[in-house]
Amino acid sequence: MSAHSLEEQDHLNVQKEDVISPHPASKKRIRPPGLGIAFTVLSCLFAAFGSVVVKLIHDVGGTMLSVSRFGVQILLLLPFVTYRRNNVDVLGPCGLRRTLWMRGIFGSSAILTLYLSIKRMDVGDAVTISYTSTIMVPIFARIGLNETLTILEVILGFVSLSGVVLIARPTFIFPSNTYDSVDGLGLLYGVVGAVCQAITMVLIRKLGKTDAVINILYFSVLGCATSFVIMAVSEEIVYPCYEDLLYFFSLGVIGIVGQYAMILGLRFERAATVGVARSMQVIFAYLLQILILKDIPSTLSLVGSGIIFLCCVVLGISKVLKDRKNNEK
Repeated sequence: MSAHSLEEQDHLNVQKEDVISPHPASKKRIRPPGLGIAFTVLSCLFAAFGSVVVKLIHDVGGTMLSVSRFGVQILLLLPFVTYRRNNVDVLGPCGLRRTLWMRGIFGSSAILTLYLSIKRMDVGDAVTISYTSTIMVPIFARIGLNETLTILEVILGFVSLSGVVLIARPTFIFPSNTYDSVDGLGLLYGVVGAVCQAITMVLIRKLGKTDAVINILYFSVLGCATSFVIMAVSEEIVYPCYEDLLYFFSLGVIGIVGQYAMILGLRFERAATVGVARSMQVIFAYLLQILILKDIPSTLSLVGSGIIFLCCVVLGISKVLKDRKNNEK
């Protein structure tokens, strides 16, 4: 064999080795520490803005607001779905369609009950009550996803629950002649929403890398249909004023951005961790309540929200340190 032929053969062997056996480090993608929590905090910020917008619309009920939000989301998503129809199955992955339906039903129910709760309570209190889901997410994640339940998550979940008690101020703990208790029906809506929210977060985590647009589309379509039926039965159809139309449209935009950020957060992080981290929405809700609505919360509400905020910070720091340790390995 000639020298020229040997050189060509060696060159081909080198190329073959490069293709078949690349260095493992070149394939490894290092994720920034706490990326899932960062997306979660972003979703909390937009969700808090949405809660304040609901409070700013005075003459329209929570069910009508839900229909409007989901309707705007569908209109905004249709161009993306149409553009990508050749690359994405609009019905979703075959084996996950039932999960998508459940995600849509429970997710939209969480939004509907939250809006109904906000109409009867202060924004900060309503948002905080709904985040009793913090204590429920690890339990549902353990059942549905077989995720491990750490001692830290259990402790922080119960401590967060104590913060919720301070905000709810039940009369069997706080005398009614000394402390103002919250609206009972508003509290019930908040708790039901918390259960739906916890199940939704586990379902989103189970959907994994399902296309986010399809995920939100299911959520919007099922939410719009469910809310419309409830609105028609309860005869709560109220036509908004022209000056409120901007608020209605902003609910849809805020909803899409918030949902997309939450999906990314659950894609990069465990459901139980995201469940506690989403308590940041409580802090954002109170800040916006003070700055925009000029409504000062009670001392007990501030103490309760402070406890929840502290739990979120502790969990976030522990997660960042754990991610950095894993990346160094």
